[in-house]
Amino acid sequence: MLTDPTFWTSKAGGTRWALTLPGVFEGLVAGTLENFLGLAPHQAQAWWSFLVQLAAMATEGEELPRSEKAWKARLLALTQGKEDPWNLIVDDTRKPAFLQPPSPKGIEDWNTRLHTIDEIDVLATAKNHDVKGARARHALPENWAYTLVNLQTMSGSFGAGNHGIARMNGGLGGRLMIGVIPGVSYSRRFIRDLRVLRDAYPGVLKTHGYSATGHRLLWLVPWTGALKDQVKVQDLHPWFIEVARRVRLVMEDGELVIYKTTSEGTRVDAKARKGYMGDPWIPIALDGPTAVTVGDEGLTYRKLHTILFSEKVLPSAAQQITAEDICEDLQLYATVLVRGQGKTGGLHERIIPIPRDVQQWVAHQTTSDTLRACATLRVQFAGLAASKALGPALRKLMGDDHTGSKDVKRWVGRLLQQFDKQVDARFFGDLFGHFLEPDGGLPAWVEWLIKQGQDVLKTAIDTYPVPTMRRYRLISQATGLYLGCAHKHVRGALKND
Repeated sequence: MLTDPTFWTSKAGGTRWALTLPGVFEGLVAGTLENFLGLAPHQAQAWWSFLVQLAAMATEGEELPRSEKAWKARLLALTQGKEDPWNLIVDDTRKPAFLQPPSPKGIEDWNTRLHTIDEIDVLATAKNHDVKGARARHALPENWAYTLVNLQTMSGSFGAGNHGIARMNGGLGGRLMIGVIPGVSYSRRFIRDLRVLRDAYPGVLKTHGYSATGHRLLWLVPWTGALKDQVKVQDLHPWFIEVARRVRLVMEDGELVIYKTTSEGTRVDAKARKGYMGDPWIPIALDGPTAVTVGDEGLTYRKLHTILFSEKVLPSAAQQITAEDICEDLQLYATVLVRGQGKTGGLHERIIPIPRDVQQWVAHQTTSDTLRACATLRVQFAGLAASKALGPALRKLMGDDHTGSKDVKRWVGRLLQQFDKQVDARFFGDLFGHFLEPDGGLPAWVEWLIKQGQDVLKTAIDTYPVPTMRRYRLISQATGLYLGCAHKHVRGALKND
C-alpha cells in the first residue's frame, strides 16, 4: 500500500483516482481528496480514526509533510524501514502484515478458513436482514484494507475467544465518536482533528500512564494468543493502533483466503479501564470513569443532551470548540455502531449545524452553565408534555376500561414515539437559535410542544377506532384533559421556573 495505488478516491470535479496510503495523506493535506469510493458507511469511523492516529504518530513533533514521498518516509519510520507491515499479504506468517500480527509458530494449527471479507466484518449479520453475509467474493485490495481496519479497531466480543478492543466499555459496548467538524471537507477535518490529537497528547500521556516510546502499531508485535502476551497500557503510545483479532490473509491457488483463530484474552490488558483510554473522540462518564455507551435508541436528543451537557460526562477532546474552530459551517458530528449479544443494534449518525454566534459564545466562555440549563429545561418540558399531558389524553381516548391492555399500551407508545421524534428533529436548532435570548426561548418552546401534542392527539382521534356510541364523549374528554394538563403541568412548570 506504500507503493501500489490501492485506495480509489474522488477529487475535485468528481475525478476518480487510485492512491497509495502515502498519497492519501498527501491528498488530505493538500485538500484535493474529497471521498473514499470503496468505503462502506459502517467502516468510515474506523478508517478516519486510523488515518488521524497514524498521521499523529508518524509526524510527532514535526511539520506535516506535503509530498507522497515524504509521507512514505514517515510511515516507514514507524516500521523500522520495513515495507512488509504495510502489505496485505506476507508469505511468512511469522512476520507482520498490514493489521495482521506475527504468529511466532505460524498458522498451521489455525482452524478457521474463510473466503470473503464479510465473514470477518464487525457487523453481526446472522439473520441477513440489512447486510448480506459472505457477499463480497470479488473484493478489491482497498476493501480488504478497510475491513481489516474495522475489524481490528472496532470489534466487540463475539463468541468464545473473540475479544473486543480496549477503547470500548466492555465487549458489548460501542466505540462512540463525537466531535466538531469544519463542514464536509476531508482536508479541513483532517487538519483540525490532527491538531486536537497534538494538543491533547501531553495530558493523555500523563493521565493514562502511557509511554512516549511505547508500541504504536500493535500488528508489529508477535502474538501467540496466550494471556502472557497481553500488552500493558504502560507499554503503549497514547495513539496506539490496536489489533483485536488474530487473522492472516493468505493466497492459495490464486484465491485470497482468511485464516483466523482465537485468543485467551484481549490484546491489551485494559479491561478494568472500561474504555477510559484517552481516545480523543470518546466522552467519558465520570461515575466510572467509563467510556460513554449508546444503546439501541441511538443518538437521540435525550442521549446527546446527556453527553453534551451533563456535569457527569467529560467531553471528548474533539468536541470542544476553540477560537481556531470558528467558521460558517461548523457542525457537531456523532456516530456509533451499536452492538449487543450476537447482534448489531444499528449504525447511528448525527450531524448538527452549530451557528457562528453559538460557536463564538462557547469558545470564549469558561463555563457552559447557561447553555446547559437551557438545554436541560427543554428536555424536562418535553418530558412533561409527553408524560403529564399527551399520555393521559391518549389513554382517556381509549376509554378507562381499556387503558391496561397491551394493545392500548403499544398504540399509546407509538404515538408518544411520534411526538418524541418531532421534538428530536427540532431540539438542537431551537436550542442554538434561542438560548442567548433573555428568556432562553423557553416560552416559545413550551407553546410549540403543546401544539405538537395537539397534532398528535388529533392524529389519534382520526385513526383510532373509537366506538361510535362513545366517540364524541371520549374525544371531548381526551381533548379537555390534554388542554388542562398541558396548561397545568407544562405552562405551569415554566411559570415556576
